[in-house]
Amino acid sequence: MSIYLQLIFLLLLSSCGAPAVVSLPSLSASLPAVMSVAPENSSEVESAAEINVCFSKAIDETTVNKFTFLVVEDFNSSSLKSLQKEVDNGKILGLDGSYSISEDALCAMFVPDAELSSGKRYGIILTKDVQSADGFSLSKMYVSSFDLLKSEDGGEAVINSSIESAGTASVEQNNVINQQDVAEQSSITLAGLVLNEIYYDAQDSDTNGELFVELKGAPGATISGYKIIFVNGDDGKITDSITLPSGASVQGDGFYVIADAASQNANQTNVAEADFITNFDPQNGPDAVQLLDSKGGLVDAVCYGEVKVKIAENGLAMCENSPALDAPAGKSISRLENTDDTDDNSADFIINSEPSPKSAEVKIEEPI
Repeated sequence: MSIYLQLIFLLLLSSCGAPAVVSLPSLSASLPAVMSVAPENSSEVESAAEINVCFSKAIDETTVNKFTFLVVEDFNSSSLKSLQKEVDNGKILGLDGSYSISEDALCAMFVPDAELSSGKRYGIILTKDVQSADGFSLSKMYVSSFDLLKSEDGGEAVINSSIESAGTASVEQNNVINQQDVAEQSSITLAGLVLNEIYYDAQDSDTNGELFVELKGAPGATISGYKIIFVNGDDGKITDSITLPSGASVQGDGFYVIADAASQNANQTNVAEADFITNFDPQNGPDAVQLLDSKGGLVDAVCYGEVKVKIAENGLAMCENSPALDAPAGKSISRLENTDDTDDNSADFIINSEPSPKSAEVKIEEPI
């Protein structure tokens, strides 16, 4: 159990008297995260002589090895929990090769001992045993994959690959080591994009610029064309959708807020510091929200309330394990601040007593 869940449990046990507000501390500056990987997801490279992974913080070189940074041949993607178990049990082994760290310790490189084979799918796995120089582990396992195939003339080509992780997006980066090896790439993968807070039931009107959906991810992550899908919890029918505009990217504070437009002005909202304003009115629950990438791949999903189905009409999951609580009017559902994404909505989300767009702060009312 995380320290945050323990704190909440103790507060619930010891609560008495009038409601109080609890603010949870932030660990965002401490936890390292995978910022980029090359070859990227859906890349179009002709070779992969070197695998590069860059992080948000300097990494402890002693924690980077064949057990924590795996490049896997004939890779078959599955859930992160299943992969973690297979790695822990030694059922998934990485290729032999050499590892090195950049001078600033922000990037790790793997060079396989043997040339990668065309016609194979390769997975890139970073386990939570990779640690920053100051002793903090990755917040969650990172997984990516790419395919290397022969072209008709006997050369090599790469086709699109699949990826299953906390979510990805593409941005241009300047800190990839050995630019010659990635000259064919125009962007690299960013991990960690999630639905962070959803305010779907305002105290008064749900159609006058009060509602919002907040994304959280690596600053600078390009999310143009990404979609927010609202799903009915009774039958999985899609009730509404939002497509993010050209040029959309996660802001420097790590957030991107999609806000509902005011009823009398499509260009205004009551949501502070909104990054994108559009008209939408999600159902109050039990329902679900999906985050899809620009190619229609599922990045994240949150369901809340006692939903009757867990697969939407688009064939994609609308829940991660058990549903989150259904927030009453005037309150939002929000991730516990800077805790691991456990892929369980009921564990990852709480009812935020004061909806807080553009802020990691979460406030929980202590019960009487």
